[in-house]
Amino acid sequence: MLNILTCQIQATQGYAKLGPFIIKDDFTLDIEYVKRLVGICSQFDYLWDELSVYENLYYYSRLRGIKCSNIDQYILTKLKEVNLEDKIHSKAGKLSGGMRRRLSICISSLGDPYIIFMDEPTTGLDPNNRRNIWKLINQLKVGRVIILTTHMMDEAEYLSDRIAIIASGKLRFIGNCTELRNTYFNGFILTLSK
Repeated sequence: MLNILTCQIQATQGYAKLGPFIIKDDFTLDIEYVKRLVGICSQFDYLWDELSVYENLYYYSRLRGIKCSNIDQYILTKLKEVNLEDKIHSKAGKLSGGMRRRLSICISSLGDPYIIFMDEPTTGLDPNNRRNIWKLINQLKVGRVIILTTHMMDEAEYLSDRIAIIASGKLRFIGNCTELRNTYFNGFILTLSK
């Protein structure tokens, strides 16, 4: 589904509204324009391990249409947002898992996209790095839409204004955390015996 919403593959049926655009099976919209409105942080990092952090960001900045005249300052500003400015010359392949995720999230925010899709952005991270990524995502969501997929309810609760649950390809619930609890959570009964 995320590949369709980000215009990486064509829809076979139905439609989705993405900002001012309707994405449907006839693919009549300006895909390059939509791709500039959308940032993507996939579940797996798409980084070139042999390139430095700066070189990865430079490449993706140029793809996003960032002008060359101020690209160095722009990259430094983006690295400060994710606390990676001291790793600017480090090879991406030498970064820890948490640093790689922060770099991927930084890449998804290049060009200040209207919508950022994040597919399980904290999978495989230790609890401390997970919380740091959550803080970063909360900072990024100001003034934009972030659509995040996760299997962790605590992550959904911490990061989301609205939660949607999809099971077997069908939307089963949409609402806030309180509505979700009231609809599905019956509580626990704990019985202790001697």
